[in-house]
Amino acid sequence: DLDDYNDPVRANRVKINRTWPRYSANAEVLWYDNVVRRRWEETDPTLHRLPFVTFNTAKQPIADTPFFWTLDADYTYYYRQDGTKGHRADLHPRLALPWRFRYLFVEPSVGVRETYWHTDPDPDTDPETAAGGQSRETFDARVAFYTQMYNVYTLSPRRGGLLRRLDLWPYQVKHTIRPQIVYAYAPDQDQADFPFFDALDRLEPRNRITLSLTQTLVSKTRNLAPVRGTETDDYLYHRFCRFELQQSYDFDRYDPSDTVRDSILFPDPANPEEGEHLSPLYARLELVPASFFSLQGDAEWSHQESDFISRNVAAVLRDGRGDRLAVEHRYTREFNESLNTNLTVRLTRRLTASADYERNLRDGENIRTGLGLLYSAQCWSLNFQYVKDLNDEYYGFMINLSGLGGIGTN
Repeated sequence: DLDDYNDPVRANRVKINRTWPRYSANAEVLWYDNVVRRRWEETDPTLHRLPFVTFNTAKQPIADTPFFWTLDADYTYYYRQDGTKGHRADLHPRLALPWRFRYLFVEPSVGVRETYWHTDPDPDTDPETAAGGQSRETFDARVAFYTQMYNVYTLSPRRGGLLRRLDLWPYQVKHTIRPQIVYAYAPDQDQADFPFFDALDRLEPRNRITLSLTQTLVSKTRNLAPVRGTETDDYLYHRFCRFELQQSYDFDRYDPSDTVRDSILFPDPANPEEGEHLSPLYARLELVPASFFSLQGDAEWSHQESDFISRNVAAVLRDGRGDRLAVEHRYTREFNESLNTNLTVRLTRRLTASADYERNLRDGENIRTGLGLLYSAQCWSLNFQYVKDLNDEYYGFMINLSGLGGIGTN
C-alpha cells in the first residue's frame, strides 16, 4: 500500500520471499526517506535495513528420534547517514521433546541464541564507541502442558426454518476447549554494552508461568457449490467463534526496559504490570457467525487498579455487492479513547462512494472527516477525496495504476 499522504517518512522497499513445505526465506531492502530530515536538518539518523534476510524452519523431527528442532536465523545491515552503522547476525535453534500421557500433552524445549554485531561508529555522534565485533550468548527454556476436550452437537432438523430448507442450517457444531500452562525462563543478562538498533538487541529476562483457556466453535454445513471434476467434500467447515483468556505470573517483579516501555504499538499481553508479579487479565473474542458480519474485541483488566487498561471492539457489516460498514471503538487508559467509522457503498459496477469519521472521545474533538469517490477501470482508477482533520482541510485527486502505484495532489 502507498504511504499516508501526510507521513513525512516514506518507506521504500524491495522484498523477495520463498516458501518450502518446511522452510521459508525472506530478503528485503528497506530505506526510509525522512523528508523533514532531508530538507531542513543538517543530520539524518534515520535507520535503514540494507538488507534484512531471514530463514525459518517449521518444527520437524530429528531422524527417527523423539526430538524435534526449529531454527530462526536472520542477518541485517543497519545503515544511517549520521550515526552508528553495523551488521548483526542472529541464530536461534531450538530443541523440543513433545510427548503424550493419555489426555495430557507435554512439550519441554530449550533454545540457544548467538548474536553477533560488527559496528562502525560515527566519530561525530559516538566518539567514545570503538569499531569492532561483539557477541552475545544466551539461552531460554520452555515447558508447555495442555490438553484438549471437545464435543460435537448434532442440531435438530426441526429447527432452522428457512436456513434448514436452504441447507444452510448447520448439521453439527463442534465445541473445543483447550487449557494450557506454559512456563518460560530466560536469564537476566547485562546488555548495556551491546549495540542497540532494535528490540532484539535487548532481550528481557523471563521467569514466568502463563495460564490460558481457548474455546472454539466450528460449524458443519452442506457444500452447495462443489467443484466439478475434483474431490470436494460434501460439507463445509467454518470456525465462527474463538474466545481466549490469558493470565501470567512472573516470579520476579516486572521492570520493563526502555525498549519495551516505549513499545506502545505492539505490547505483549503476557507482561505483568510494572513493579508487579501479575499480568493484566487478557481476553480476546473473534465472532464470524455469517459471511456478512464479523465482530472482534479484546480487553486487558488490571488487578491492581480494578479497572480496564484497554478495551477494543470492532464490527463489520458487508454484502456480496461490495457495500461495507465498519465501526471501531478503541480505549487505552491514560492514552486514548476514539471512535472510528467507515462506510463504503457500491453505486455502480465501476463507481464506489465512501465516508469515514474518527472522533477523539477523550478530548471531545473530531480527528478526521472524509468523503471519497472512486472510479475503477480494468487496470487503473481515479480517486477523489475530501478530508477535514484537526489542522487541515483539503481536496485530493489520485490516479492509480494497478500493481504499480499512483500519483496525485492535494
